[in-house]
Amino acid sequence: MSARLSDADTQVVMRRFAGEQGGASSLATALATRKLDQAVARRLLKAMFATGRSERAMLKVLNRALGAAAQPPAYSPAIVKRLVDQSAQRGKQQQGRVLFGSLGCVSCHRVGGRGGRVGPDLTAIGTTLSASRIAEELLWPNRQVKEGFTVLQVVTDDGKVHQGYPRKTRASQQTGDLVLEDPATGQRTTIKKQTIELQKPAGSLMPEGLTAVLSPQQISDLLAYLTQLGEIRRSEQSLDR
Repeated sequence: MSARLSDADTQVVMRRFAGEQGGASSLATALATRKLDQAVARRLLKAMFATGRSERAMLKVLNRALGAAAQPPAYSPAIVKRLVDQSAQRGKQQQGRVLFGSLGCVSCHRVGGRGGRVGPDLTAIGTTLSASRIAEELLWPNRQVKEGFTVLQVVTDDGKVHQGYPRKTRASQQTGDLVLEDPATGQRTTIKKQTIELQKPAGSLMPEGLTAVLSPQQISDLLAYLTQLGEIRRSEQSLDR
């Protein structure tokens, strides 16, 4: 895949492959036989998140191209505490803000009214979650998925793969059909229950292993940035009282 493709074109390619049964795995297999340039691998990684897809086979290939392991360490309260302590001691909020943008996090999350809507709005995350919980969300996003943001993967009898957030409507409750909301666009699709061959929860769209592309200092910086989100607003509200 050419590094000259635009971000939009790369997202189109990713969405096309992911929409076919076995498509993402086929693309991952093809890419695994090539030596990917790091710039291309990073662009593909960002495109996967921006299209609202979480494809573990692709993540493994791309992380390998970026020189990182695909899986984080096993969850441990001791690791969480160490991450929080390190961030408090040496984390740099400004570098974390830049990293948040360069990683493509803004493709999925909104901060201050800007960004995507694939994942939860993070504008005030520093006032709603503890630093420990934010660290957990970064390394182990499937441990506690925010309500309404658990992805369902569905295969229909025409071989199509649908992935989105399940939503209940008055009509679907009466018919038993399935309504999926596209994480990237917000568009809802009704899938007739008789066409569904397989459905399974896929957890959070933010895959475990994303932080594997980061150095310890970058994780500290990103955590420092996220934990202060909302603090300015809270301080302003305190001054107004």
